[in-house]
Amino acid sequence: MIRSIQRGAPLRVISVTLRRPLFFLVARPEYSTVKDLKGKTLGIVTFGGSQHTTAKRLIALHGLNADKELTSIQVGEESMQLQALTSNAIQVAAISPPYAQIARDKFNMKILETSTDKFASIQNGAAVNLKMLQERPDFLKRFLRARAQANKYFLEREKEASELLASIWNSDFKIANESYRASKAAFTGTGIPTDDEIKEYLALDAQIIGLPQPVPAASVFDFTLQREINKELGVK
Repeated sequence: MIRSIQRGAPLRVISVTLRRPLFFLVARPEYSTVKDLKGKTLGIVTFGGSQHTTAKRLIALHGLNADKELTSIQVGEESMQLQALTSNAIQVAAISPPYAQIARDKFNMKILETSTDKFASIQNGAAVNLKMLQERPDFLKRFLRARAQANKYFLEREKEASELLASIWNSDFKIANESYRASKAAFTGTGIPTDDEIKEYLALDAQIIGLPQPVPAASVFDFTLQREINKELGVK
């Protein structure tokens, strides 16, 4: 949706769930550091997608250029990437919970790096067209209120949230709880990322899609209704 706005679509993002990319760089057991991955194969979902971009940035933190020093191949979503790791078709991938934790605990894979505390990546949330934003603010406030209440419950009640995740993922509580704790820092909590996070994200996205300069934040985001709901519910 953000890229559609950057290309002129009459939309606005009104709430953001994730302020950090929710990926863990998972490698086969024989690789202990990111530098060991030179010349190896990186499994991705799509070229240029958020998972691929995050993997490259995590690898770059350790001095490797993924485009030049690794080979990237498309293998599908997390479950397919995990299968590819176990068969040695790939040697590393950026994987989201719970698959990263399952890879480590059940298949002895190694988590070499995480993006949850490294850099901004505006992901998951809500966007609407401008007409709805202007004509149906009450409807959108009901929608945002329900989201905010659910997010508040999820972030404040670890045990219940972990039990819910375990049920959804069909995993044990330990993996769900660890995934919850490892992921929590990536969430906005308020539905609103910081100005610096927005600026960082738009600058990187403009570079990726070839814009001469980032689109102004005010042309992409409108958190007016989200701020009203947060004040009403005491969300800070």
